[in-house]
Amino acid sequence: MRKDLLLGIGATLIAMALFYFADHPTETLNIKKNKIDSDSDYNVPATKIMNESVPTEVARPAVSASAALQPGTARDTISKNFAGHLKTIGACLKVSTAIDNPTIEPTYDNLLVSLRPGLGEVVVQMDDWTQLDLQNPDGSRKRIRTEVNYENPNAPVKYAQLYNINDQGFPELQQVDPEKARNPSDDYINYLRGGANLVLDERGSRAYFQEGEEVVLVERAGIIESFSITKNGKTVSCTGLDKIDSNCQCVE
Repeated sequence: MRKDLLLGIGATLIAMALFYFADHPTETLNIKKNKIDSDSDYNVPATKIMNESVPTEVARPAVSASAALQPGTARDTISKNFAGHLKTIGACLKVSTAIDNPTIEPTYDNLLVSLRPGLGEVVVQMDDWTQLDLQNPDGSRKRIRTEVNYENPNAPVKYAQLYNINDQGFPELQQVDPEKARNPSDDYINYLRGGANLVLDERGSRAYFQEGEEVVLVERAGIIESFSITKNGKTVSCTGLDKIDSNCQCVE
C-alpha cells in the first residue's frame, strides 16, 4: 500500500517538474535560502527573481511581505504567534524545527527553513494558481489569474485569464488569445498587465519534501495566509497567519 502511494507521488512529482521545465526551459530549479530573522528585508520588487542556486528547488518571484503585515504592535504579534505555531507544528508532527528568533514573519522561506531539520529539502514546488489584482493609470482595475489543470498528470497545463473589475467590485471575464493563454510566457503575462500597478499578489501553491510530505499553502503579498502539512499520521492546518488571531490545529 505504502509502496503504491510513494510510486504515485513520485509520478506526480516527475510530471510537475517536467511541466515546470517546459514552461521555464532556461531556469534551474532553485530557492533562496534565508536564515529565519525577524529583521529580514522583504521590501524587494515583485518582478525580482531569487537567484541563489539550489539545484533541486524552484525559484519564486520575491514580493514585499512587509506590506501585507499590519504595522506596529499587530505586526509584532503576528510574527510572535507564527514562531509559536512553528513549535506547535514540530510537536504535532514529531519533527525537529529550526526556530532562531521569538518573532518570525510568516513567509514561505521562513516556513521551509524552519521545517528543513525535520523534513529535509523541498524537491518540487508548483503554483496551483496565482492572482494579480492591478490598477490601471486611469484608476480602473483588472485581475490576471492563472490556474494549473492536472487532469492529465503527465502533462499539466497552465491557463491565464484576464478580468476587468467593475464598479461594484465584481470580476468580468475578458477575451484573451487562447493559444498564448495556454502555458503563458512571462512576456504574455506582462502584456496582459499592460503597465498597471500591482495592488495585491496572491498564490496557492504546494511543495513536496524528500520523503513525499506535501505542504499546501496560500500566500497574500508574500505572507502565508494558510497552510497544511501531514506527517506521521497527523495533519497540521493553520489559518489567518497574516492576522493577529491566527490559529493552528493538530488532527489525526
